[in-house]
Amino acid sequence: MEAPIKIQTLADLAPNLPLQQVLSGLTEKGIKGGIEEGNNIIFETVWFPEITQRQRLVLTKKVNRLEKATLIIDLQQVGEHETLRELYGRIQAMLSRTFGSAVTREKGVFGPNIAAELRNGNFIGTSDWSTPTGILRLGIPYRLDGIVRIEIQHAESFPLSTHVNWGLEEVK
Repeated sequence: MEAPIKIQTLADLAPNLPLQQVLSGLTEKGIKGGIEEGNNIIFETVWFPEITQRQRLVLTKKVNRLEKATLIIDLQQVGEHETLRELYGRIQAMLSRTFGSAVTREKGVFGPNIAAELRNGNFIGTSDWSTPTGILRLGIPYRLDGIVRIEIQHAESFPLSTHVNWGLEEVK
């Protein structure tokens, strides 16, 4: 059995790592008890302690290797004290402190009709950081079910920057 990897940031969950090595590294970090759904293993966890919204780490596997890692941040608890824009900006600033400058694409404005704006292609909000093994993307992807949430994904690559449905659709 391979030694666990040391996991400090989402970039440490590198595409193509052996899945068992990733799971061992997460266990050492105190993240365990994931639930398998299809090709995904879902962990209810707090990745960013400074974020109070529900967070889920999802490992997408492909033939016993990590295809991509996704941190889902649900927005049901965003209220008067913190708008979606403020939460997104805080996460973007935290990631920029760790990974440096991002390539950012923004179209449209954060507002009460963001679900419709995403569906119509009138809102794009992504920030991409290059990592040694791929791209770390922060964004608000379009979802067929209309749920608006923030996702941070580490994958080898992503669709074109104007493609808004890059998110992890199969996890509600």
